[in-house]
Amino acid sequence: MGSNTDPTRRTVLGTVGTGALVLGSGCGMLGRGTVTAQYMIEPVDGGGSLSDSEVDINGGNHAVDEFELEETTEIRYTVGVLSGPSIDAFLVDADNLDAIEAGEGFTAIDGSITLDAEVANVDGVELEAGSYALVIDNGDVEPENA
Repeated sequence: MGSNTDPTRRTVLGTVGTGALVLGSGCGMLGRGTVTAQYMIEPVDGGGSLSDSEVDINGGNHAVDEFELEETTEIRYTVGVLSGPSIDAFLVDADNLDAIEAGEGFTAIDGSITLDAEVANVDGVELEAGSYALVIDNGDVEPENA
């Protein structure tokens, strides 16, 4: 259920998700336009989505949608560019999200990486219990394992 400190958190089948937060990547991508993207994150076995939203991301920035799993769950996500340049999309755990925000090297969850695409459709990434995030990048944040 909802947290007193974050009224946007929601619980779905033992998972908790929050809406997207747009963050700067630390590198201004001059000339790279704003992207509007629609995305959805959900368990493969159904039961409702963790997130289903639309987000605007200025050039050189990325959007982050954090979620928490209480048990091992197979996840799928879809990101579609509605307008603007292509995006990169991938899942990361909490430690690697911290590395992104610190401007350090990081790795994404294997099997979750889509680069330079107008549509990212990843189906069936098994994640253990823990904290994760979908990162939608309109800049130069790229996993070391891409």
